[in-house]
Amino acid sequence: MDQSQEALAEQLRLAKEKIAELERRLGQEESLFRQAVDQSPLGFWQCQASGLKDALAALWPGSEEGLRQRLRQEPAALDGLLAACRLAHVNETGLRLFQSPSKKDFARNFKQLLSVHSREALIESLAAMAAGRANMLLETSVHDRMGQKRHISLFWTIPAAHAHDWSRLMITIADQTTRKAAEEALRESERRYRVLFHESPNVMWLVDPADGAIIDVNQAACDFYGYRRQELLTMRVGQINIMGDESLNAAMSDAVLGGQKRFEFRHRLANGQIRDVEVYAGPITLNHRRLIYSTVYDITANKQALEALKKAENDYRGIYENSQAGIMRSSPDGRLLAANPAMARIFGYPDAQTMVAEVADTARQLHADPAQRQRLLQNLERDGQVRDYLLRARRRDGSLVWCSVNMRAVRENDGRLKVIEGFVEDVSESVEAKEALARSEALYRAIVDNSLSAIYIFQDDVMVFVNRAFCQMLGAAEPSQALGHPFWKYIHPADRQWVANRARRRAEGEDMPPHYGFRCVRLDGSVIWVDMQAVRIEYQGRPAVLGNLIDITERKLLNEKLAQAQKMEAVGTLASGIAHDFNNILQTIGSYVQVGAENCAPGPDNDGWLGQIDRAVERAADLINRLLAFSRNIQPQLRPVNLNDEVTQTLRILERTLPKMIRLETNLDPDLPLINGDAIQLEQVIVNLAANARDAMPDGGRLKIKTAAVELGKEFCATRPGLRPGPHVMLSVRDSGPGMDQAILEQAFDPFFSTKEIGQGVGLGLSQVYGTIKNHHGHIECESAPGQGARFAIYLPTLIDAPLEASPAPRPALEPPAGHNETVLLVDDEKAILEVGRHILDENGYAVLCAESGERALELLAANPHVALVVLDLGMPGMGGRKCLEEIKKGRPDQRVIVASGYSDDGNRQQALAAGAAAFLPKPYRLPELLRLARQVLDG
Repeated sequence: MDQSQEALAEQLRLAKEKIAELERRLGQEESLFRQAVDQSPLGFWQCQASGLKDALAALWPGSEEGLRQRLRQEPAALDGLLAACRLAHVNETGLRLFQSPSKKDFARNFKQLLSVHSREALIESLAAMAAGRANMLLETSVHDRMGQKRHISLFWTIPAAHAHDWSRLMITIADQTTRKAAEEALRESERRYRVLFHESPNVMWLVDPADGAIIDVNQAACDFYGYRRQELLTMRVGQINIMGDESLNAAMSDAVLGGQKRFEFRHRLANGQIRDVEVYAGPITLNHRRLIYSTVYDITANKQALEALKKAENDYRGIYENSQAGIMRSSPDGRLLAANPAMARIFGYPDAQTMVAEVADTARQLHADPAQRQRLLQNLERDGQVRDYLLRARRRDGSLVWCSVNMRAVRENDGRLKVIEGFVEDVSESVEAKEALARSEALYRAIVDNSLSAIYIFQDDVMVFVNRAFCQMLGAAEPSQALGHPFWKYIHPADRQWVANRARRRAEGEDMPPHYGFRCVRLDGSVIWVDMQAVRIEYQGRPAVLGNLIDITERKLLNEKLAQAQKMEAVGTLASGIAHDFNNILQTIGSYVQVGAENCAPGPDNDGWLGQIDRAVERAADLINRLLAFSRNIQPQLRPVNLNDEVTQTLRILERTLPKMIRLETNLDPDLPLINGDAIQLEQVIVNLAANARDAMPDGGRLKIKTAAVELGKEFCATRPGLRPGPHVMLSVRDSGPGMDQAILEQAFDPFFSTKEIGQGVGLGLSQVYGTIKNHHGHIECESAPGQGARFAIYLPTLIDAPLEASPAPRPALEPPAGHNETVLLVDDEKAILEVGRHILDENGYAVLCAESGERALELLAANPHVALVVLDLGMPGMGGRKCLEEIKKGRPDQRVIVASGYSDDGNRQQALAAGAAAFLPKPYRLPELLRLARQVLDG
């Protein structure tokens, strides 16, 4: 053996020794490791997994995920892998974990134990080992031999020394069943907490006492405060609790110290509203944090109710002390137990305490009649209460007072009367006022019921009250015929709309006339005129209209007749004025015609032409006289007349002039008294009325003339101006023509009004009739309606009642005497009259002076004292004839004056004569008449 071999042998020996030493040390370490493993509280398995490594390598598809998919799809491959893994060692803890009696039993069931692992978890572990990861933690659950489920954690590791062959696979097992149970219990506790906390209907939250941060809230809190949960979790409790920070921190510190605490706070909601809350708070530890849990109750309503209750108590006390009504309590035997100040005041005691102390017998001390209290007790026993019981009470000083009592009986449990309590009110003024009101109501009822005015109350479009006068006015037999009906029912259809419109506008508050007139229709269909005054009132607590109606039918008729009379008077005045001017014109024309007739050569042409002009003047003068007759300026020649004679005389004319198809009928009163009248004018009245009837009946008909003696009463005359009560003669002229409507009837007596065609009449016939009758101190009226003919009724006073008027003496025949060279002053504002007057007087032996005004006439008289006669016109500008006459008579009382005027009415005649005129000459006059009258006056 050479040296090199020896060295190699030595190295081999040393190596063996070293290996032996290593094995020894490894054995020691192994022994120590096993000892540690066997004593470990963790389960420990040691497996021989060389076959597992080879099996995995055979199955490896190239990726970890591919292996997972293959093992999931090939259960047999997974079983083969498990079979390649053999158990080498298991410690005592591992046996206990799986309830195995021995290592042999555990080794026999090792594959079964592995196979019951969570299959997915086992695939994950094998795929990781195949990928080269030597360590893997797996948590899963298994069932031991007894069927108990156990939660375990498995830590797989391959020591680095065995990584090449996996000869050792170390599996450390920890029993997690207890931990899992604790965790599950904790999770269950948390779940219950979540359910109780988040699903509670009460407001709950968790707060960190360190800074007041809100840690958690339930849905009830979100609903109550009006915030979303995420908003609340970013807030601090101080943003909700409105108490100061110092007080809030003190309250949280108090809650953290332990035990449940109760607080009352005021919290602000998201909408700014402040609510009173009651908070129960205490400490709680969650996740090692010391927190405050709080349960919040809204007590706003409770506090409000409590405050309301306190206020009610205060109010009740205030009402009790300050009530104007007496409040009392007494015992059944009559002893006063309690009274308020008003009770003492009503009964004249200085205060309630004194009254309670002094009143021991209410029947004797407080009742005017002690028997009243006994009757009061009987009512209380029967009914348990009395309402508005009126009695006379006695005051402390003995005076009496009327009281209204409201009381109730308070009973013991057994039903016996315990106390009497109630209210007492002094109603002396009310009783006296009611008595006064009753008297007033009786008075006003008598006034209303006996009023001549119709009084009504109109409410909700119907009548709710009417008096007797209303019923009488509108033809109702009793108020029930009018009550409940609309007022518009009684208004004439033609007036209904505007009256209703005014009523509506008044109801709306608009100012309307206080009263106005309109037509009403009575229940029998007749029409009356009423004047209404209406005001708004409250009737039985609601708006209404109080109306007052006055029947103005007679007044309306009288006013219409008066207006007609005034209109006729005005037209007459106008006619008189026209007559004056027209007479002056006719005087000029007529005078020149007369002068022309004297100076023209005789011949048929001259005589015919001048004659036509003269006759035209006469016709115009006649027309003027008719106008003046209408205006009553031509006075009748009155004498005693039997109207029947005039009717009979007129009938002879009518029988010859009326058409044969008109039948004349008469009904004359044989005992007709005399009247004072002008026979000619009366005949003309009958002729005009007959002519009017003839024109109304062109195709024939019936004309009836009637006379009768009548006695006119005050009521009849009151509506007919000019008539006086007493005996009268009535003349009636009735035709059977078509009649007249109201519009025509109102104008029938107007001058120049005619329904005839142009050229068939001037419309003066009826107006002349009207004037004639008025001159006879009588009255004429017409009754007519379409289709009913017309009736004219004339009322003339009898001779006994009528004023007697003397008839003037008849005029002598006109003889134009000559003058004796006397000087005549002719005064007129019409130059033509002066010229023709100068001519005729000069031609007949007079010296003539002319003046165009009164002022000039006075100047000429002053310069010519020998003037024997003045012929003076009345209607002149400037001074005028009347003033001139007055001045003449002042300066020359004996001066003879003839007044010549176109105002030829009797009034002007009488005034002129009274002023000193010797005679009156109406225009138009004929020239011979002027000469005759001048000679007559001069010869005096």
